[in-house]
Amino acid sequence: MGSAMQLAVDPHLVCLPSPCTSEKQIEDFVECLLGWKQILDRPDTQVVVADVVRIALFEDEEYPYPHRLRELLRRFHYDVVDHETICRVANHFLESMPSLEDSLGVRCVIYDDGQVEVQPKYLKDRLSQHTQSAFVEMLVLWVVGKQIGPVCDGVMALASSPSPANTEEADEVFVQAEVHEVEWADTTWVPEANMPCSVEDRIMLADCYRSLGKQLGIWTLWNRGDDPAGALDAIEVVTETLIVSGVDGGGKREYRLGACFLPSAKKWGFGNRADYASLLVESCARIVLAIPKNPVTEFWESSGSQRQRVRNDGAKAFRTHLTKKGDGFRLMLWELPDGSIEFANVGDKDELVIL
Repeated sequence: MGSAMQLAVDPHLVCLPSPCTSEKQIEDFVECLLGWKQILDRPDTQVVVADVVRIALFEDEEYPYPHRLRELLRRFHYDVVDHETICRVANHFLESMPSLEDSLGVRCVIYDDGQVEVQPKYLKDRLSQHTQSAFVEMLVLWVVGKQIGPVCDGVMALASSPSPANTEEADEVFVQAEVHEVEWADTTWVPEANMPCSVEDRIMLADCYRSLGKQLGIWTLWNRGDDPAGALDAIEVVTETLIVSGVDGGGKREYRLGACFLPSAKKWGFGNRADYASLLVESCARIVLAIPKNPVTEFWESSGSQRQRVRNDGAKAFRTHLTKKGDGFRLMLWELPDGSIEFANVGDKDELVIL
């Protein structure tokens, strides 16, 4: 994703379902928590947790879980993921991530509780008493830091969990508050806003890692071909979009990017042209779903040969057209013995090689 993404953790993401009456609730909780785990090691994204939220979760006894999680897993015979793995991920989110306050340069905010609006309302209603108040404070801190702070920059999003049943899904959270005082970490900072002041903003809301990618868009994820993880995210977003549109996802294949895929794409202009990038990403997604945009044909050993090129590991070489006019770009790929795909490189009609 883009190099200036700040992702704040919604406390509900780490709260055990309560009351918990079914295995489905446990499954949804675990899948959402582990689904967000892949963001933790992304070098292009800063994941932050508000200190006020950490404290409130302890006060409401929402975290740590002690024996409650183990008991729920045993009661509903849920053994897909073990207790230690779940606790380790939750611990990583809450105890290893940097502070939202530190990242914004804001120590605390004093505001009128009666003049705060947070929509959708379910985001705070599903939290326990202290955690609910801390969540609202976190959002006000965030908006204050973004609008009048000295250090906030780039895209901001809230990493949350799915909305309750029978609740309309939302892709943003609206925050409005009347702020009376702000204590800045930099005591020399003098903001232009005079207190008290009214602040409001809309923050991107994502209920899972994939929904975040969809909201950011293919071009943002592609990031000019500089980020392999972002390129994979872009392909995944298009793949999921095709499935939602009615394409059968049952035959979806595993895939990866070869070492020369992005460098070759950038060489031929797919790094700085959004139309080319979109074409390449869609072509990859369609191949993964076995509905290629153009026919996928065997890549021969040499010109005039009728023997398909095979790599030392048994992977078979293929190629497909990206564009047929002008430069006539092609995408080269390997099909591995296990059926998975490795996207190898991009080339034009005069440089037909597979790397």
